[in-house]
Amino acid sequence: VIGALVAGRFTIPESRDPSARRLDPIGAGLSVVGLAALLYAVTEGPERGWADPVVVACFGLAIVGFVTFVGWERRADTPMLDLGFFRDPRFSAAVVAVMALFFAMFGLMFVSTQVLQSVLDHDPLAAGVRLLPLPAMVLVFSQISIRVAARAGTRAVVTAGLVITASGLAAGATIDADSGYGVLAVALTLTGIGMGSTMAPAVESLMSTVPPARAGVASAVNDTTRLSAAAIGVAVVGSLVSSSYRTSLTDVAGLLTTEQLDQARTSLAGAVSVAAQLDAPAASQLVATARQGFVEGASIGLAIGATVAALGAFVAWRFLPAKARRPSFGEDGGVV
Repeated sequence: VIGALVAGRFTIPESRDPSARRLDPIGAGLSVVGLAALLYAVTEGPERGWADPVVVACFGLAIVGFVTFVGWERRADTPMLDLGFFRDPRFSAAVVAVMALFFAMFGLMFVSTQVLQSVLDHDPLAAGVRLLPLPAMVLVFSQISIRVAARAGTRAVVTAGLVITASGLAAGATIDADSGYGVLAVALTLTGIGMGSTMAPAVESLMSTVPPARAGVASAVNDTTRLSAAAIGVAVVGSLVSSSYRTSLTDVAGLLTTEQLDQARTSLAGAVSVAAQLDAPAASQLVATARQGFVEGASIGLAIGATVAALGAFVAWRFLPAKARRPSFGEDGGVV
């Protein structure tokens, strides 16, 4: 971090809004209400149930918060977020592409860490090492993608990246309890290639549509939407995994006490912990059933992630321009 701060001092160009806009506390508050309610609902839904009154109320509050936010931002003299940015497909399509990417990628990470430790029996360090293909490919292909996009165009590169990501998750969806690390390695590698190919040109497209003085707003939109998509991806994939996993344990409920069954239902690691309390045949049956139920849910979740990535690829191909076109901005921030 210290190194990044020092390097940033000498390499990041200065930007400042010449109009010295006032803060928009009402818009900020409404955005917090909408996002907080939405993310609470999607993270609590798998545990409480999607029809739980608290979850339903939070979804309702999120809708009200976002609708009110949009209405306020359209009337405010100095809006926190200029909604006119979304009229430019280079901005809005790039946002959708990044959201689809992070939905898919975090769903895969949620599954992979548990499969590596609780299905394949790796300790945390060994599991972490086996996750390295994803960030390694991101590191390599994020450097390549910008150069390729300059020649082939942003649309082609972002679309290809999301197609590769979808392929990686589709490969991961073939996993079963006996697959070993190979299937995950392929999924992680392809997803890393797809992420590295998508992120840099998509973010460059998003950032290039706003004047330098408003770069902070575009960056905030990018961060907020991708992390929200990541949370939703974990919640959706987690819900599918949890449903399959808990259903599978009904086959071994007769082997367990009520307390043991409740503990086993909390997570795959919980089932492994309960198995240590049982005799060998019962323990073996519990672990095998729990692992199979988990990977079946993981397979469905990864297939959903692949579908979302494929939809993101369609949006990118349909709406991103073939060639990047960086507009010129005047001193007032308007397009020249």
